[in-house]
Amino acid sequence: MKLKELQTIITEKIKNLKAQIEPLKALFGQLRKEHSESKNTIAFVKQAFTREILEKKERIPGAIISAWILLLLIVSYDWTFGMDWPMVFYFGVLPFIVYYIVRTVRQAPSS
Repeated sequence: MKLKELQTIITEKIKNLKAQIEPLKALFGQLRKEHSESKNTIAFVKQAFTREILEKKERIPGAIISAWILLLLIVSYDWTFGMDWPMVFYFGVLPFIVYYIVRTVRQAPSS
């Protein structure tokens, strides 16, 4: 690979990264503005959660899975023994693996 090709690839990756960061900057700017205009933090969080998750139906499963894993990590931590990793695996990771395996098997064409 020549230096010119490598520079082109790096420049393209940087442009893609900047294009992905711009919507985040816009969202954070909007959230900062709304937070400064809201009465209190709880009202702001409810409004932002409703707008960014509940009104966009494709984000609901990801939010549910993230909340479940976070709750499971919090509940399974013990100050004496540390993290209970088998519990996290059995109740957090294994159900999703089984779900995706079953879904894939059901969607596969029967021969």
